[in-house]
Amino acid sequence: MKNHLQHLLRAGLTLLICVLAIPAAAQQWPSFMQALPIDNKVFDAIIDDVDENGRLDLVVTLRDQEIALVAYQKEPRHFETGPSAKITGFHADRLTLLPTPPHRYLLSAEGEYLLKVLGPDGQGGLKEISSYSQPAPFTATAFRWPGWGLSLAVSPYADDIVSLIRNFNVETGTAETEYSAGVENHTVPGEITVADLDGDGVDELLYATRRTRTIWRINYPQGDKKPESVKVWTTPKGHPRHVAVADLNGDGALDIVMPLQGKIGVLLNNGKGEFTEGPELPFPTQSFGPAHIAITTEHDGASLVVARSEQSVVLVRVQKNAAMNSEALELPLNAPWGQVLLLRDIDGDGETDLLLTTGEITNSLRIVYGPLWSHVKNWTQQQAQLQSQSQPKPEGASEPKQEGK
Repeated sequence: MKNHLQHLLRAGLTLLICVLAIPAAAQQWPSFMQALPIDNKVFDAIIDDVDENGRLDLVVTLRDQEIALVAYQKEPRHFETGPSAKITGFHADRLTLLPTPPHRYLLSAEGEYLLKVLGPDGQGGLKEISSYSQPAPFTATAFRWPGWGLSLAVSPYADDIVSLIRNFNVETGTAETEYSAGVENHTVPGEITVADLDGDGVDELLYATRRTRTIWRINYPQGDKKPESVKVWTTPKGHPRHVAVADLNGDGALDIVMPLQGKIGVLLNNGKGEFTEGPELPFPTQSFGPAHIAITTEHDGASLVVARSEQSVVLVRVQKNAAMNSEALELPLNAPWGQVLLLRDIDGDGETDLLLTTGEITNSLRIVYGPLWSHVKNWTQQQAQLQSQSQPKPEGASEPKQEGK
C-alpha cells in the first residue's frame, strides 16, 4: 500500500511538472519552430522518405534506450512515430543515409565495434540488415571513386584510424578491401565531407582532427597507390569537429568553412584545391561554440551558414561576391546542443528547413521551418520591439503628441 501511494504521488508530481512546464516552454518558442512527438532524448536523426509517400520522414535513434524508429510525416508538418526497434546496441553513435535503393541506413555502433546496416521491416519499424566489424566507429560517410563503387569512410570515436572500406555490400555486410588512411598521433577525426575540391570531377574526402586542429584531405589514389591523408591547414585555435564546403565568394570553387573557437573560419579555394585563409564569418552570441555547421543556398544565390552554439543557432547570410558581405542573426533555443544540424525542405513548401536536436529529455528533436532568414529576422525584430515596450518610462516622460491634436 505504501509503495502504491508513493507511486501515485510521484506520478502526480510528474504530471504537475509537465502541466506547469509545457505552456511556459511553448511561449518561448517562435511559431515557426516545431517539437517532434518523441518522448525520450533523440541522439541522432536523418531525413528520408521511408514509406515512399512523397513526404520526408525522420529516422531517429534514442541512444539511452538502444532504440531506432521512424517519425512518419503523414501530412505536411504532421508526424507520427512508428514501432520502436531495440537494435542499436550499447552507446551507438551517428546515423548515415546510404545512397542505395532500397532504403538503407548505416549506424556506427561504437559500443559493439560494428557498422550496422538498418532498413524498413515492412511493418513501420526498422530492422538490422547486415553488419561489418569496425573498431569503435563514431561516424561514417558514403562515397564513390572510379572503380570503387559504394564505399565508406569511417572515423573512430577517439583513435587516429580513418578507415576506407571499398565496394561495400549493404545487404551482406561485406567489402572488397579496407584501407587505413589516418595519420599517426592525429586523433579524434570527425565527420568526413565528400567534395570535388579541385574541379576534376572526382571527389576528395575532407576531415578535421580535433586534438591537433588540423584539416586533412584524401585524394583518389591513382593506379595501385593506397589512399593517404594530406595536410590542408592547421588552425591557430579551436578544435573543429568537422568542416563544411560551399562557394562563398562566387568564383565557382568550393571553399572550406570551419567551426572554430568563438568564430567561423574560412579557407578560400583557388579552384585547384589549394587554400588560403579567408575572412572570418560573424558569430554573434555569448554562448560557447560553434560546434556544428551546415550550409545551404538562398533563392537569391546567397549562402546561408547555420552554426550551432551551446544555447542557440546562429544564421550568417553571405553574399556571393569577392567581399563576402555578411550579416548574422541569433535564434535562442534555451537548451543545450545536440548532435544534429541538417538543412532540407522537410515539409515540401519550397523553403529550406532546419532539423536539430538538443540535450533535453523531451522536445529534443525540433524543426525550424523556412524561409529561415526572414523568419528569424522578423522574430528578432518582434522580440526587440516587445522588450522596448516593456521597459519602464523615465519619470517625467510624456506621451508623444499625435499629429492634428
